[in-house]
Amino acid sequence: MSEDPRLMQRGLVAASWAVVAVLGLAGPACAPEGEPPAAGEDVAPAFSALTPPPKPAHPVWPTLGGADFGTVGQAPVTATLQFYGPAGAMRAAVTTGANIYSVVAIETYTLTTEYVGTDPGDLPPGHKAPPPSIAWVTTLDTHVDGPGPVTVASGELVSVIVREDPSTGGGPGTLSLMSDGGGTVAVPLAVNPVFLKTSFDVATVTIAQGRSADVGLTLQSVNVPDTTIYFDFLSMPAGITCSNGGPVTIPRGQTIHASLHFVVGSTAALGRQNVVLGYLTGGPSTLTTLGTLAITVTGPENAKLNL
Repeated sequence: MSEDPRLMQRGLVAASWAVVAVLGLAGPACAPEGEPPAAGEDVAPAFSALTPPPKPAHPVWPTLGGADFGTVGQAPVTATLQFYGPAGAMRAAVTTGANIYSVVAIETYTLTTEYVGTDPGDLPPGHKAPPPSIAWVTTLDTHVDGPGPVTVASGELVSVIVREDPSTGGGPGTLSLMSDGGGTVAVPLAVNPVFLKTSFDVATVTIAQGRSADVGLTLQSVNVPDTTIYFDFLSMPAGITCSNGGPVTIPRGQTIHASLHFVVGSTAALGRQNVVLGYLTGGPSTLTTLGTLAITVTGPENAKLNL
């Protein structure tokens, strides 16, 4: 009399699970080979004996220090103030130096631990690996553009991103952080912009063939020591020349005005021509772009437009 095939299949499945149970291959205590268990799960002794390292070092509310942008050039830059904040809604505002500084965004981050590495018992015979450890993982929780408010959970890391505008010449400022759960903290801001700001006074000029014109320049020193500059051209169309190229001395912290005298020859091409002006600061220095001037060359019948 033949056995029922379905009964035989059920018997094989039951026997297989019995072997798994005897060998201890099932259950939450076994992590996949080569993968560390997640924090909070049942772990092997090599992981359970580990102690989490201290949290990443950041100021703790309300002792936050200040934000110093350091020495910067002409381009706007940002600085990030990070600290462990109190629970509750938080807002930020620049209360002094608002013409220099602005709040870009406020972010909150959660911190959790994770196991790193492999339990030695999971390695094949003869294989070695760095000892397992616990690491802190920082994960973005909330991002709010501007000064907020943003909700901070207990134990979260807060980042306040502030931008400075170097064109103002820099100076001190104050960032006020207001928390529903921790009061108000004033954070000093500082920046030291150092650069030369140079530009043409006009973007375009019209000059007839055989004529010339003066074009003004504005040269500003922002905390730069007295500097002598020499003009040079990165691009000069054929038939157009400049009869005076410096040098010009810009005193520290001052703004001066100068002019360049452009001459358009009778053979210069008609139409719009771009002149790209640069300058050198003397000695072995890099040619820095000052700006672009568009010269529209007209025929000699328009000579009355120019002296």
